[in-house]
Amino acid sequence: VHGDFIGANLLFFTLFQSLEMSSRKDSVTKGKSPKGEKGVDESLKGEEVLQAVVLADSFKVKFRPITLEKPKVLLPLVNVPMLDYALEFLVKGGVKEIFVFCCAHAEQVNEYIINSRWGKKQSVRVIVVFGDNCFSAGDAFRQLDKMDVIKGDFVLLSGDVIANISLETVLKQHKERVSQDKKNIMTIVCKKAGRNHRTRALDHDLIIAMTKDTHQLLLYEDSIDKSSISIEKLVLEEQKALEFHYDLMDSYIDICTTEVLMLFTDNFDYQDLRQDFLKGVLGSDILGNKIFVHTVSGEYAARLHDLRTYDSVSKDVIKRWTYPMVPDNNLFGSTSYRYHRGNVYKEDNVLVARESMVCQDSVIGAGTKVGAKSVIRQSVIGRDCTIGNGCVIEGCYLWGSVTIEDNVRLSKAVLADGVVVKKGAILDKGVVLGYNVVIGPNFHVTAYQKITKVIPTKKFGDDSKDTKAVSWKESEVGVGGEGRVFIDEEEGENDEDDEDQGQNQYHISSIAADVDGWYKHLQTLHPDDYNSDEEGDDDIAEHQEDQGFKFIREVRETLRRGHEEGAPVDAVELEMSSLKLSH
Repeated sequence: VHGDFIGANLLFFTLFQSLEMSSRKDSVTKGKSPKGEKGVDESLKGEEVLQAVVLADSFKVKFRPITLEKPKVLLPLVNVPMLDYALEFLVKGGVKEIFVFCCAHAEQVNEYIINSRWGKKQSVRVIVVFGDNCFSAGDAFRQLDKMDVIKGDFVLLSGDVIANISLETVLKQHKERVSQDKKNIMTIVCKKAGRNHRTRALDHDLIIAMTKDTHQLLLYEDSIDKSSISIEKLVLEEQKALEFHYDLMDSYIDICTTEVLMLFTDNFDYQDLRQDFLKGVLGSDILGNKIFVHTVSGEYAARLHDLRTYDSVSKDVIKRWTYPMVPDNNLFGSTSYRYHRGNVYKEDNVLVARESMVCQDSVIGAGTKVGAKSVIRQSVIGRDCTIGNGCVIEGCYLWGSVTIEDNVRLSKAVLADGVVVKKGAILDKGVVLGYNVVIGPNFHVTAYQKITKVIPTKKFGDDSKDTKAVSWKESEVGVGGEGRVFIDEEEGENDEDDEDQGQNQYHISSIAADVDGWYKHLQTLHPDDYNSDEEGDDDIAEHQEDQGFKFIREVRETLRRGHEEGAPVDAVELEMSSLKLSH
């Protein structure tokens, strides 16, 4: 342990009351449009109920260009909006009043809440908060503090979190600590997970230090470009025993006192909850505030940081790690999924031609039609999609009303609502097609291309709301295609940095990330931190499995399933061909 103390630059808290915040067009609504009555319903201030704040904005750009048109929390996770998973988790935990804080595309979130079951539930109130001039989590917390609607300890989580942990247990321990010392202002929930866990973002490298007996947080460092950490000597002298953890993953579920909001108001330098607030509190002993860690190991908690973790969490839902939030429980609205052998889920009114095969770990939404001699494998197909004859779809996510014409090949791609892929086209791994994009016949979309029909007109902020239409080039989308290659300038601003170059080279945020290449790249940058003889975690056993053995195992499984289901020989042969391509 050496180097300068991490929180040195945040040593002093400002002790002055902040100036009045600049005027904004803020509103809290339930069943009202953003242009409705401003202010807060006085009835919200009277009750003593368990409250929660859901941040509907990530203030990141990892899901662009899709989030230029739709908020991230409304994107489908196994055909259900991400926000539903977060709200369901809170309701199961006893929360009675939920504030959903929105910036980009707030109108869409508000409309969804009004028209969904959340706008009709009598047992819980879901209130959408509009933050027109908020560009960070810090801005959101300052606005909430000014509104004065949070009256006690509250649950805070990101809207892209899915979890089945016992919230009651976390709340009980937090309240016990607060009753003993009002300076215990926050509890963060972390999950036991190895360094290479499938749901950990590849650019996260979290190290946590805490007291062994009380689990008070002393150090939170998640910078992947640091080869060492440092902690003050005084901390080491004051504590009898410390624990340093490299096996914890932040779930972004927190229990906070109202003091947290007030600290954001008093410190306008605080923008990010982890990078600024946590390190600011840990780096100052003036006010004596304390943060604690609650660790879970046998329960599920994960955040969808990017498309790679989106893919990982989707697979966990399909494989039932997130129980009871699994498709066939039909917890969310009007779904009608039924479970079939091999983790295959189908809704009512799904038509699959007899000569086609829907293989393991796949989900198909209502109204979808699959033509003859097509293979769907480890993919999620949304509602009202049409898939033609002779198609191979593997490891893909097709959202609503997608049309795939005959003899199309898709591998590890994401296709948003309304996409049309014409006959004979090929989409290589990592491709992302935005809303209503059209790919021309026999056109080849190369790996990792992002194609959209809009471009951002603002650079600052997550998921800019202002977009405009552009012209199309045959060289990018084929004859009769609609869309353009999207290049996010914000992703390439720091290309001169070795770490950023590696992230771009190995596409670490893609569902087709080059994980092996990324770890080798890190080993060259920090050779002392990586042991080539180190054995992998159980969580990534499948990733490290010998590819030859894996191929043989999957061939055997395909033959067995085809025999049991009486599938035509040519359909089994088609799936075998897709297996060869995937390996």
